[in-house]
Amino acid sequence: MKIPFSNFTKGDGSIQAATREYVEQQFNAGIGRGGFTIKNDGTLKSITVILNDGTNLKLDLSRL
Repeated sequence: MKIPFSNFTKGDGSIQAATREYVEQQFNAGIGRGGFTIKNDGTLKSITVILNDGTNLKLDLSRL
């Protein structure tokens, strides 16, 4: 998943930077509230997210 922007407008009109911390926070929050409709059968181990500033992070899918 490549995020082709450095910030975006949220539903309340505020601006949110697409930082590593924000992406991880949203991923963890989605797991916590059961926000994922996919079930991981173990085939996919992780997703690498490449941010606009060139940094990347791996999201561990074993928790889904």
